[in-house]
Amino acid sequence: MIGNNMVRKVEIFWRGFRCCLADSSAVPGLRSTSIRAVIPPGKLGWLLALILLCGLHGIRAQGIGPQVEIFSQEGPVTSTSLAENPITSPLPLLISLGAHLGYDDNSQTTSNSQGHFFTSQVLTASYDRTRPGTQIRLIAGAGLVERFGQGTDVNAYINLSLAHQVTPRLTLGATIDSAYTAEPNFAENVGPDQRMGNYFHTNDGLSASYRWTRRFSTATSYSLSLVRYENSFVASFTDREEHTLGEEFRFTLTPATVLVADYQFLIVDYDSFPRDSLTHFALLGVEQTLTRRLKAEVRAGASYRSFQGEESRTDPNFEGTLDYAINSLSSLSWNVRYSVEEPAVREALSRTTFRTGVQLTYGFTRKISGILGLNYHHDETTEGLTVATSGPSFSTNAVQVVLGARYQITRHLDWDISYQHSEVDSSSEISGYSRNSYSTGITFTF
Repeated sequence: MIGNNMVRKVEIFWRGFRCCLADSSAVPGLRSTSIRAVIPPGKLGWLLALILLCGLHGIRAQGIGPQVEIFSQEGPVTSTSLAENPITSPLPLLISLGAHLGYDDNSQTTSNSQGHFFTSQVLTASYDRTRPGTQIRLIAGAGLVERFGQGTDVNAYINLSLAHQVTPRLTLGATIDSAYTAEPNFAENVGPDQRMGNYFHTNDGLSASYRWTRRFSTATSYSLSLVRYENSFVASFTDREEHTLGEEFRFTLTPATVLVADYQFLIVDYDSFPRDSLTHFALLGVEQTLTRRLKAEVRAGASYRSFQGEESRTDPNFEGTLDYAINSLSSLSWNVRYSVEEPAVREALSRTTFRTGVQLTYGFTRKISGILGLNYHHDETTEGLTVATSGPSFSTNAVQVVLGARYQITRHLDWDISYQHSEVDSSSEISGYSRNSYSTGITFTF
């Protein structure tokens, strides 16, 4: 029985979601563009509304599976994407129900590991509709993980993107990327790399791109990042809002080469901790189509950050991506970034992070597919420069690896198996840990 504990967690998730919408409403059109655009009238509308109310992005909990899907930048690979006989539907909507059984040898991510079996149930939905001038993509889900002797986890996520071509020159876009979970996030700068209780995280944005000439275009953007932890101690130095304003200038040098100049202004506002800051980013880069299947992007520059106590620092900034379509059933993506980030400990004022992620999806046959995911980051956390944040400098290494395989039994039924390894090593007094999780189960898609 879930009991009052689950009800409380669901209430916390809903409060976080409402908080996200409240913050987003400060930007004209964000709520109406991002939310209402994906809720058409009729039965499909109330179904998608239900998904939006109960689901948010990044179910990174062990066993809500298959967990091999957590590394996808465009969304999880559905059970029908590699199907020999793909499911057809009059609606651009697929719904999946999954049940899994697994074992986690360190479910609390502590230095003294203690293993537990777990079961999970998850409901996911994907919606993909492209019409002349408009594209909507939605992946959402919600689930429960029952850890024997360790209670129940409630997890939910949503990943929504909307693009609309107003005129041949003007294109508007909106995104929502949100999650409610207890699992640490190794792919993004959210909070500690250990389980610290449930939290809500969202990263939402608005964008407008305009093509001035055949070769020259600009893109203006705004994004909101919000972090809310249930644990009051972690929340005291982690809960924050991040507002980013960006302006991008693009020049098409050749059909395969685009030159880019990018400026971003970041405002970080902590709820209570004295770590507010303003940061300017200036980057130059190139987007290159190397072959029909291989694309790469590189940007480099610098950032200047000033804190509320008048301290400041300048750091290099670099980011790059690589996408390779191996064949019709397989793909490889890789990203890398070096920049300033928000520290995940109370004693620090700032940190620089090298972060990289790899995802390989491979279709062995029309029925059998596999996936390999890797997320790694190295942090150099600097000594605090104010009395409230004084402390020693230290470094941290964190890695997460996921291996998975899936077999399509029938058009509607899949069987999958996955393995996940997480490890954190720090030179500070923060407890490092090693964790292994194994799961297997079935997914029914209709």
